[in-house]
Amino acid sequence: MVLAAAICVAAIIVAMAHLQGPLHLVTMLAVMGGVGGSVMMAGLLMGLAFLSSGSGHDEDVTRLD
Repeated sequence: MVLAAAICVAAIIVAMAHLQGPLHLVTMLAVMGGVGGSVMMAGLLMGLAFLSSGSGHDEDVTRLD
């Protein structure tokens, strides 16, 4: 997932540099934090959804005692 985040960040930085010209360090750090963080969070949440489904926690929520 880190590799996917790095690829997305690199692609966005290249695209922004092509469209807007040279980027400031703060802009690149903001892109790394925003895009990279979003991709990593998506991977984490997807992993937790699969873990919850595979371990039986989803069935426990719908079961009424």
